[in-house]
Amino acid sequence: MRSGPFCGGSLVAPNFILTAAHCTEGFSPSDLTVLINWDDVQNTNPAIGEPRQISAIVDHPDYDWRTLENDVSLLYFEEPSTYRPAEIDNGAWSQVGQVGPVAGWGRINNGFPSEFPDRPHSVPVPVVSNEQCNSPPSYPGQVTDDMICAGETGKCSCNGDSGGPMFTEVEDGLDFVTGVVSWGAGECGAADKFGVYARVSWFKDWIMSYIEPDSPKL
Repeated sequence: MRSGPFCGGSLVAPNFILTAAHCTEGFSPSDLTVLINWDDVQNTNPAIGEPRQISAIVDHPDYDWRTLENDVSLLYFEEPSTYRPAEIDNGAWSQVGQVGPVAGWGRINNGFPSEFPDRPHSVPVPVVSNEQCNSPPSYPGQVTDDMICAGETGKCSCNGDSGGPMFTEVEDGLDFVTGVVSWGAGECGAADKFGVYARVSWFKDWIMSYIEPDSPKL
């Protein structure tokens, strides 16, 4: 059995993590702990990074587990993080052809048994158009406007990366989150089988309605 995180996430405000709704469905806040900036599954020291107990889960109200539309969720915790949050993409940082990393703790092989890394890893992936992603031999008719696709042969998100970020690095310490790992093909990195992400710019207004400093408390 794998030890370590089962999903990733992005710090988008001092008290909020952005992740995938399919990572949080069926859980109550007391079931979940986030480990901010934890970077080694072999290091179980609870003082590493910033562990935070979740106080509230906010799944997108239109999340559909069948199609994985609106696959975003916010996790709220009371004690703010001291790390710098990522910025929310407004669409400028996720144009077709943009290349940015996808990061996570996901599977690193396509064979059996599944292999997972001890430390988070990343790979640069190029954004492709939804038209291309919706065409054979990719995912005909399955990619909706709230999704974004990225990857190329041998470079893709994989099982275990769910909820983690695709992002654009603007400068040292400043990142724009452009996608939330959502779904993809059974064989990670297969030709024409891109990773599919929740398109963060599509959800910016919804996200900001919770994370802005003057937003109502949960």
